[in-house]
Amino acid sequence: MDKSSQEFQESRRPPEKKAARSITRDLTIGLVLVVVAVSVAAMVFNYVFLLHRSDKELEKEAGDYLYYLAKSLELPLWNLDETAVGKIADAYASNDLIARLRVVEETGRVLYSRDEPEDEDLLVESRSIIREGRAIGFVEVGLTRRPSREQNRRVLLSSLGTLLVIVLALVGMSRLLLKSYVKRPITALLWGIERIGRGDYDHALGDTDKRELRTIMERFRHMVGQVRDREESLSEINRRLEEEIERHRNVEKKSLENEQRVHMLLETANEGFFELDSSALVRDVNPEMCHIFGRSKEEVLGKSLFDFVDGENANLLLKEMEWINQGEKSSFEVAFRRPDNSEVDCLVKSAPLFDIRGVAGSFAMVSDITERKLAEEKIRRLNAQLEHRVVERTRQLQQANSALQESLGTLRRAQVQLVQSEKMAALGDLVAGVAHEINTPVGIGVTAASFLEERTADLARKFREKSVRESDLEKYLATAGEATTTILTNLKRASGLIKSFKQVAVDQSTEERRRFFLRKYIDEILLSLRPKYKRTGHTISVNCPEDLEIDSYPGALSQIVTNLVMNSLIHGFEGIEKGQIRLDVSVYRDNLMIRYMDSGKGMDRETLKNLFVPFFTTKRAQGGTGLGMHIVYNLVTQKLGGKIAAASTPGNGTVFSILIPMQQGGGAS
Repeated sequence: MDKSSQEFQESRRPPEKKAARSITRDLTIGLVLVVVAVSVAAMVFNYVFLLHRSDKELEKEAGDYLYYLAKSLELPLWNLDETAVGKIADAYASNDLIARLRVVEETGRVLYSRDEPEDEDLLVESRSIIREGRAIGFVEVGLTRRPSREQNRRVLLSSLGTLLVIVLALVGMSRLLLKSYVKRPITALLWGIERIGRGDYDHALGDTDKRELRTIMERFRHMVGQVRDREESLSEINRRLEEEIERHRNVEKKSLENEQRVHMLLETANEGFFELDSSALVRDVNPEMCHIFGRSKEEVLGKSLFDFVDGENANLLLKEMEWINQGEKSSFEVAFRRPDNSEVDCLVKSAPLFDIRGVAGSFAMVSDITERKLAEEKIRRLNAQLEHRVVERTRQLQQANSALQESLGTLRRAQVQLVQSEKMAALGDLVAGVAHEINTPVGIGVTAASFLEERTADLARKFREKSVRESDLEKYLATAGEATTTILTNLKRASGLIKSFKQVAVDQSTEERRRFFLRKYIDEILLSLRPKYKRTGHTISVNCPEDLEIDSYPGALSQIVTNLVMNSLIHGFEGIEKGQIRLDVSVYRDNLMIRYMDSGKGMDRETLKNLFVPFFTTKRAQGGTGLGMHIVYNLVTQKLGGKIAAASTPGNGTVFSILIPMQQGGGAS
């Protein structure tokens, strides 16, 4: 076994298994650790809380002691009665909590002092002694924290003992519960898996009321079913393989029979066959080929094929053999020379034979075409006789062709006139739409102007009668401002509409090239078409970059968009109340890509096939000319140098894809 095979075998070895651990042990340890961690955190928090609360209580007691002590010492300190001060201080100092007590006069002289130096954990507080509004001294008290600390330690030790009891009880209960609810069902499941692994697929795994274990059992039953199905599938595959092997044996047997049959056919065929090696030496021939050579099989085998041709045919044969040795098939005509110097014209169809090293020779079928050559000679003579007739007939056809060219020119001029008429009709619809759209803002402006004229006349009348009040003037100014704003707004709207419609109309009637922003121009085109669909439920959306500027023919683009939209409104949305039209424009590899889509009723295969054919229309009875889409096709392919394709099925709308080169149709910046 080589090194790569060893590495492959080692890569397929399963990884070493880690030491298995008990799920009961892991769950118990995890549960105990969680409980211990939570309990310890709670005890630490409780201990800190108790310390804080003890300090607060000591501070409160220290404040109480200082308050009462200051009140008690006020009079003796005022009278400088040190004996009374000492008795009062001793009475308070007898308390076990007080470890330090000092009484100091306002001059700084200590009148009483008691201190327990061995107790350093003290809470020290002081308070001034006030008499008649001034401080006559102060008292200082130090309370020991030792009793509260001892009590807190006892509480902590008690909590630790309780925690130990809880942990021991938890360990016992968890092991008992896990053994009852987890370990036993898993053991039963493993026993069932082992039985199924031995081939007992019908073994019942039992049932359990635990959702997780029930899910595992259901998944395992499903897996067992898949394994069973796979075994059955493998058995079926094995059976098919055996059948395939048997079939291959039969094929080999038939192949041998066919080989014998082919050999018999070659021996009895009316066509000549020969086999050559790569040096053009004859390996094998059939009887018909021996007849063509005019020699016996023994005289042919081992000879070069060039021994049976003359010089001119030898050059032809050499070129064809070079072609065949390159692995290509060949068909050529050659004349073989017989021993009596007669020639036999033959058609040779040769193919290369291959082995593991490449071209090992060739095999050819040879047909005697001597009689066909004689017939071809007769045909050539007949052709010579027919040439004169052809010349005469050609002259007559040229005369007829001239007449046809003249008729074709007339038809083309008629077609151009029809196309121009179609463009003028579209321009007429545009003018009608302009008049309808401009009528609304102009009408609003006229109404506002009439109202302003009426109010102005009324104010003038009051002015002449000298009855103008300040309120009348304010009301007139407000009315005049609103009317002026209304008139100006609607006149600007009408001006914008006229400017847009004028540009679109000029573009449609001329063929000038200019730079323009495509999105803004498409919006102007759709604005001119709005009267055609605004009273319907149809909607048109445009997805085009705002900053896409192109150098192209706006008139051609206007006619393309207009004809596509009108085609959808007239044909696509017939019988549809709410149709949708979407126009997507993008730049792809120096090409302007326009994708036009509608949600109409679509077209069948026959209509789609003839969509761009001139004069083809499905609305002939309703006045359709069949030139709309033909104009679109000519504008895209001839005027803009691009391509257009349509896709549609009945009930699924129509999609037009237009691709226009930037350098020809319009460059973008």
